[in-house]
Amino acid sequence: MTIDLENFIEGQYRRYIPEGTEPSREYIGLYKDVTSEKLRELFSAMHADSVYLFNRMNERLPTADETAYYWADESRGVIKLIDVATALQEELKDTDLGFHIDDYYAELFHGCSEWLAQYRGSTIPAHTAKVKIYYRKPLFISDGTMPMAELHALGDEVECLGRGGFGEVYRYHHPILDMDFAVKVFDPIFASDEDRIEGEKRFFREAKMLFNLNHPNIVRIYDAGRVKGRPFIKIELVDGETLDKVQQRYSILPFANAGRAILQILAGLQHAHDHGIIHRDLKPSNIMVATEGWKCKIIDFGISAFMDTEGYTRLTKTGEQVAGGAYIDPELMKQPSLRDVRSDIFSVGAILYFLLCGQSPGADAADYLKKSNSNLSDEQISAVMKALSSDINARYSSCTEMSEEIKRLL
Repeated sequence: MTIDLENFIEGQYRRYIPEGTEPSREYIGLYKDVTSEKLRELFSAMHADSVYLFNRMNERLPTADETAYYWADESRGVIKLIDVATALQEELKDTDLGFHIDDYYAELFHGCSEWLAQYRGSTIPAHTAKVKIYYRKPLFISDGTMPMAELHALGDEVECLGRGGFGEVYRYHHPILDMDFAVKVFDPIFASDEDRIEGEKRFFREAKMLFNLNHPNIVRIYDAGRVKGRPFIKIELVDGETLDKVQQRYSILPFANAGRAILQILAGLQHAHDHGIIHRDLKPSNIMVATEGWKCKIIDFGISAFMDTEGYTRLTKTGEQVAGGAYIDPELMKQPSLRDVRSDIFSVGAILYFLLCGQSPGADAADYLKKSNSNLSDEQISAVMKALSSDINARYSSCTEMSEEIKRLL
């Protein structure tokens, strides 16, 4: 730690903890991984104050249609807590002491900043819920579990595998395990602060989904956190290329080759469905094909959704969005709140169609498929078109049912 950083932390410590006051060490154990002793003590003191101040606020909460009064001393206490926390976060964000504020409390701090007043107390807005108090959960969370020295400067000494609107993917070699991993870093371009916050939530939601899935046809996740203030997911590295690149190289595939790839995709999807997760954005670029053995792995669950326990359920949710494109179920486009595994069945059918004729399904799909791939039997074409049926009830009911049909036709 540099002298400048030590000086900054000391300044915030003195700003927050009055001279001659013994800081609370009750929550010091929550911050044992913080390498700076002063910062550790400061986090503990701020945590203790948050417990007191928000418990006091809860005495006036929840509010319904009316407002409530929050005392002046407590108002100033929360203002100071927020000011010091945000100042520390901003100054330390690109250092080994970088941290982020728990998502719930980050939103709480932002909301409180809009109505807190320094003098004569504050008016708590109507419809304010009680605050959740963290007794055994840290408010201030160190950025990432990946050592900064190992990942270097993200791009300067680490191979970049690709870039997109969400950020970058890097090849990361672990020196102790002597293994390569892929590191997906969230750093969207041209995103507003609000879009970035929502995107980060989705990014970590994908990490949580993948972490709970363990299947040979779904890419594995090993770690998630922040590095240099940026969210990352460390995942299994698949040496190969995406399914759309495979199709471009080999052109139209025989039903036997395309069907074997589809069986692997269906197996991975069925595992996800068994865990209550619907993909909702499956397409050839979301499937990696390993160079050795042609093993297919689903690599992106970015806009997946949890299904209702009954499986096929149409939920009403406002504000939901789905990605567009030729591989997305038209039913899902009309009703983004749809929770139905048969939406994924449509996408698998569209991928199979693409592998067999080189383009995504459109008007007169069956006729085009027959003309462009003369080796296909009527039965094979019917199997593809069943998955692509505009009537969701006419599609295969599950990945297992479609797999059995593909196996029979192989």
